[in-house]
Amino acid sequence: MIHLLLLIASLTGALALRTRNNWQTPCQDCRWQKSMRAFVVPPLLLLSTATALVLMGNHGPMAQGQYGTPPYAIALAFLTAALGIFLWQGLRSFITLRQVATQPMIDLLEQPAYLVEGDRPFIAQIGLWHPKLVLTQALLETLDSEHLNAVLRHEAAHQHFHDTFWFFWLSCLRRLTCWLPQTEALWQELLSLRELRADRWAAQEVDPLLLAEALYQVVSPPMEPELAAGFNHSELNPEDRLETRIQALLSPKPPMRANPWDWRYVGLVLLPFLVIPFHG
Repeated sequence: MIHLLLLIASLTGALALRTRNNWQTPCQDCRWQKSMRAFVVPPLLLLSTATALVLMGNHGPMAQGQYGTPPYAIALAFLTAALGIFLWQGLRSFITLRQVATQPMIDLLEQPAYLVEGDRPFIAQIGLWHPKLVLTQALLETLDSEHLNAVLRHEAAHQHFHDTFWFFWLSCLRRLTCWLPQTEALWQELLSLRELRADRWAAQEVDPLLLAEALYQVVSPPMEPELAAGFNHSELNPEDRLETRIQALLSPKPPMRANPWDWRYVGLVLLPFLVIPFHG
């Protein structure tokens, strides 16, 4: 019976964290922290609960016969789905990187880059911890050297923050808990904040007006954002996002601070493991 109550409690907690809808605030630093917390904590809570239930098994005094088997089966199925999603996303990333590695390399303003086919301007970091810079010939034909250098500073920001690595794992959580409320809204919010952060970081080294002008000149082709972090990646409502980024560039602000993680939520995620020692 305790197993079933633990499962219900974690699911209730995950739903409660997603339905609070308190991440939309004028402060970008606060938006980043609250959005990330609302996106990440619920699936991690469910994963920790499922792991605890599988470790305890469907036997013992706390399982209480027929009440222990359904939570155990649900937890095992959830962890299996998570593993499958992680492996599938990893395979997709591996295949994409292999395909990129077959493309010709060029020296782009003293930076190595891969030139891929495409009739629309595109540039992105593709990979995980050490991503590769990928662009199309159309981008070189669209931007002059000054605007191209501004775009490269934006891409350097993605590499500096290891956006491709962290958003790979976030995309796995997104697919695993797509059934939770606000998953897609939070995902789009994080994508938007990621680009705003890269713009602000790049604006420390180049004229923000150059970045804004480059945004107007470059139109994005379709690209899965969990596999790439780019200056012109595909999003929902691109016109609205473009206007938001332009306004942010024309109103310079300090770079986003790295907000510390709230340890209360770390404790919440680890809470299900405290039940394990009491399981006979």
